[in-house]
Formats: sequence, C-alpha cells, structure tokens
Amino acid sequence: MNIGKVSESVLKRSVLKYVQQNSKSIDKACHLIQGAKIGADCALFAVSEGGTSRMGSATAAAIGRHRMVVVEAMIIACNNLICGGAEAFGVELSLVLPEAAYESELRHMMEEAEQFAADHQITILGGHTTVSPFVTETIATVTALGISRGFEVKTMKPGMDVVISKWIGLQGTAKIAETKKNELEMRLPSRMIAEASRYNMYLSVLPEARVAMEAGVCAMHDISGGGIYRALWELAEAAQAGIRIDLKKIPIKQETIEICEVFGLNPYELLSGGALLMVTEDGEALAEKLAETGISAAVIGRLTDDNDRVLVNHTEEGDETRFLERPKTDEIDKM
Repeated sequence: MNIGKVSESVLKRSVLKYVQQNSKSIDKACHLIQGAKIGADCALFAVSEGGTSRMGSATAAAIGRHRMVVVEAMIIACNNLICGGAEAFGVELSLVLPEAAYESELRHMMEEAEQFAADHQITILGGHTTVSPFVTETIATVTALGISRGFEVKTMKPGMDVVISKWIGLQGTAKIAETKKNELEMRLPSRMIAEASRYNMYLSVLPEARVAMEAGVCAMHDISGGGIYRALWELAEAAQAGIRIDLKKIPIKQETIEICEVFGLNPYELLSGGALLMVTEDGEALAEKLAETGISAAVIGRLTDDNDRVLVNHTEEGDETRFLERPKTDEIDKM
C-alpha cells in the first residue's frame, strides 16, 4: 500500500466494513453522538444525567505482522481496564502499517478485531490507519473505554495475600514460539513448540477479574511487560508496603522454562500477559473460587509492614532469600 493515511476507498473496504455501527453495548453505557465514519477523528458520547456509573479508559499497544496483532492490543487494553473495575464497551484503534504490508493483511486484522468485538459485546468506535516507511511491523494501539457500576480498588494493607491466576510468561512464550520456530525445532520437540504457540488463547484476564470482583478482592494488577518481577515491584509500590513472595509457588509452564533456556532468558522477567495478580484478605478462598470456574490460581505471598521486597526460594539446604530488584527491560526485547 502507499505511504501515509490509507485512501478513503481502502478505509471503507477494509476497515469501516468491519466496524459495528449499531451496538447494544453503547446503549447500555451512554448515548453515542458520533461514531466511526469518514471524516470523523473521534467518538463523542454523553453519559445519562443523574447516573451513578463511573467511566474508565485504558490504552495498550501490540507490534507484529500476524493477523491477531490488533486483537492482542484489544485484549491488553481491556485487561488494564478491568483491573480498575471497569468493563469495556468500546475501543478506538490506531494502526501504523509498514510499507511492505498488503491490504489483505489489514483486512484480516480487522476481521479478527471485529469478531473479538462481537464476541465480547464491544463496539469499535473509530481510530486511525496509516502506512509508514519507518516501521517494519504493524503497530496497533488500542484505547478501551469502559464503565463500572460498583467495584472500587480498596486500600491494600500488610498481611493481605497475593494471588496469581494461570501462569507467568504465557505471552512471551507464545511470541518466541511463533517467531523463532525454526531455531526451536533444532532443540525442542515440535509438540512442545506447537503447544507454546497456542498460549495466546490465555491472554484475557476478564474471567478471573470478574470472579475476583464478586469475591471482594481488594486490588488487581495484570502482568505484562517486564514479567512477574516488574508486576510485583509495581504492586508493592502501589500498596506502599513490603512484599514477600515464595518463588516456587509462582506457576510456570514447562514449555516456558524450556524455551527460555534455549535463548538464555529469565522467565520471571518475560512478557506475561494473561496472568493476573490479585490482593485479598483470604487468598486461599479466592483461589478456590477461581478453581471452581476452571481458572488455575495460587497464593504466592503476602504484603508486609516494611518496605522490603523479598523473594524466598525454599531448598533442601534451607531458605534462600534475596531482594527484588528495580524493573528491567523485558526479556522479549533481547530476541
């Protein structure tokens, strides 16, 4: 395609065709004044007067040439939103495509985005689509808009349990399995690589967040760039407390361990979208509720009344403890 903003014909044919113009999700949340259309650079909406609903927004980005890159950004934005207690009713998309991209790639990305939106009762409100000679992969930026009718993040206190859902490193493992398949096939079984490449199916944390909110969770934090170590640091910062984590209780897939060993990566600092940190007074009770809905979860530690951020590794020789370091660059950036 040509460099610059895509033509009106391409926009109509390969973008707006897949945008939901009339969605009941909008009616549930607000009155839509202006949605996606040619010449409209923003979505305008008004909340009904006298309502008690709170609005929320979150932005996320994903980079790649695969057809799910827009959906990946949508999932991350919706994850960020629900961690604040709001569920998305709409998203705005910004796509920057490389000059070598084909219109068919754009169309396929938007087909997947439209399907995700339909499945989750989300309206694609609008956005911007352009082609640039300065990028080699598509950059998808998504802003999710949502509304909350009850849940509010509470004050985190020392003694509260830290619970995690699913497994760490899922998103990073899937990316490596997809982009480094040939190299991995020289070291690992094809079955293991195929399994790892499917981990993107776990990226949404909406199911566990909904259960957590119903169970009276205090706060939530989705784990993304920088991995579990960064997320734990940020959680302690937000709580203004110390944190003590049992390293061996942090759940991790064998595929993640094996793939990280091939490239000399630290799985605890690897992109971990799909896992959710939750702070609650009774971690075991929350983990049981999540298990009842088919979601794996584990209590991995607790908040403490000091400023120490401690990782404990239980061994036969005794407990090894060390302090959590300030967040580093994600291991995926080394690839």
